[in-house]
Amino acid sequence: MSGGNNPIRLAIDPLGTYPLDIAVKMAEDHGLMIELQMEPPVFTWDSSFSRTLADIAGTYGLILHAPYREVFLASIHPVVQKASLQLIKESVDLAARVGAEFLVMHLGSFNRKQGWDDLFSRLVQSLREVVEYSRDVGVPIAVENTPFGPIGVMASDFFQLFAEVGEFPLCIDVAHAYSSGNLDAFLDLFPDAPVYHFSDTVRGKDMHAEIGSGQIPWRQVLERINKKAVVVLEVGGATPTLRSLERLGRIFSELDHR
Repeated sequence: MSGGNNPIRLAIDPLGTYPLDIAVKMAEDHGLMIELQMEPPVFTWDSSFSRTLADIAGTYGLILHAPYREVFLASIHPVVQKASLQLIKESVDLAARVGAEFLVMHLGSFNRKQGWDDLFSRLVQSLREVVEYSRDVGVPIAVENTPFGPIGVMASDFFQLFAEVGEFPLCIDVAHAYSSGNLDAFLDLFPDAPVYHFSDTVRGKDMHAEIGSGQIPWRQVLERINKKAVVVLEVGGATPTLRSLERLGRIFSELDHR
């Protein structure tokens, strides 16, 4: 399934709410890519699962989503920061081995008592290393905006990071941006984003609801996104995901025939 006459590629992420074999069947039936969260217990790092990932990448196209729970790239504890950085690097390595097109990553979890300047400095240190490593390995990362937190919520946060790290690709999570009141800024300021996450929501919440069930103005979103990007449906449940695909398809068709 494609975005009408647009070259947008569509993907699904089961989010652990339906089995991988169901996601593969949906990809087969609807011409979709697959994104997978690298979080246990659904995701494993053994060689057998890696072969499955390589098969998916070769057949449908694959995006991996790096671990983010208990990942502290800005930790004040050097051992924790080093372990978090190593986990992201190993995620980059695995993405390269199985042929994933992107590795989506969050900026991590944060210590609420940590001062912002210290947090920013430590995060820049880790992120610079991740960006350089991913370029050396040959797998682009796409850093995702979040709905809450001390950094990564506002578009201006990323320009501050760019100033220290250099530019890197973004994964614009539309629901996160809408929830935090920053949707227009992200769509306007990052028109070349290579990856988007789609789900519906209301202000102040992160619901992973099906398209059309929340408050997001989807017609306006589809008019403004990068038409060469991958759009990942991060909707909980197989049936809501299929309904979301149908709704997006109708909007794409209406836009094509204006």
